[in-house]
Amino acid sequence: MSFGESLSCTGVNSTWARVVSSSGTLGYCKLSGLTDTNPNTYNVTLYAQSSGVKVYSKASTSSTVLTTLSLNAKLTGVAISEDKSWIRLKNDSSYGYVQAASVATTPDSGSSGNATVDKIVALAKAQTGKPYIYGTAGPNSFDCSGFTCYVFKNAAGITLKRTSESQGYDASYAKVSEISDLKVGDLVFFNTNSDDADLCDHVGIYLGSGSFIHASSAGGKVITSSLTSGYYNRTYSWGRRILETAYNIRGRPSKGRPRLSMKNARRRSVAPISAGVSVSYETHEKSALPSQEERSWQGQKDSNPQQRFWRPT
Repeated sequence: MSFGESLSCTGVNSTWARVVSSSGTLGYCKLSGLTDTNPNTYNVTLYAQSSGVKVYSKASTSSTVLTTLSLNAKLTGVAISEDKSWIRLKNDSSYGYVQAASVATTPDSGSSGNATVDKIVALAKAQTGKPYIYGTAGPNSFDCSGFTCYVFKNAAGITLKRTSESQGYDASYAKVSEISDLKVGDLVFFNTNSDDADLCDHVGIYLGSGSFIHASSAGGKVITSSLTSGYYNRTYSWGRRILETAYNIRGRPSKGRPRLSMKNARRRSVAPISAGVSVSYETHEKSALPSQEERSWQGQKDSNPQQRFWRPT
């Protein structure tokens, strides 16, 4: 299931919800992945930021591609995933999903179209040649995350988290999975240490045309490097869109959306709160279903809770 899709909830226990899909298929889903507040309430006008933006049937790049958009194609966004990486679109009575980093609330003008982006690029380039010193954040020397903190604070008034790891995993900003989807001013992150689980060991600022600027420990100073091939192409993890991001169109904080509980889940329409919520249907392998113990619906006061909650609706 993908966020925004509707299910009918007919019973719960402490962990699982018993749900029925719109096609009438019975299944089970973790309570933590559901809400009874309709997430399809945003109604935001969006524009494709490049030619070839794909609309998917689910919030996954492995799902079916419904259509491919042209530059500045106009869209209507009705919901955003909790991690802000996907937006649910509505077209008449049909729905689709698009990666948040590939759309914005204003059309693409063919250049940065944003004075703040231009300031970020100008300030970043002005630091070229300044020495790399671990633990410093300007103005005379930088480490990699100190460099991005300095530039965004002084050019855009944005306070970033201090380390490359915390910047890279900050879901306040839309994630850019592919190098081809990067825009000028995006942060770019790299897995330069394969010995740990952190995929954001290094960070820089994307300049466009396949290059980025960063405070390089290997280079010993602030330099510009290529993303199109070589070391940084191989170690690229993802980017984060700091300025034009789904964070600015979310409408209301998704943190405030209530999860389903045993008190509010009975016989309601519910919806997944994020991309990829798993529903284990009875037609699947038995190993995919809740255990018998998990099916006991403990805590309910009905004399025959299984009969009530398992009865087709």
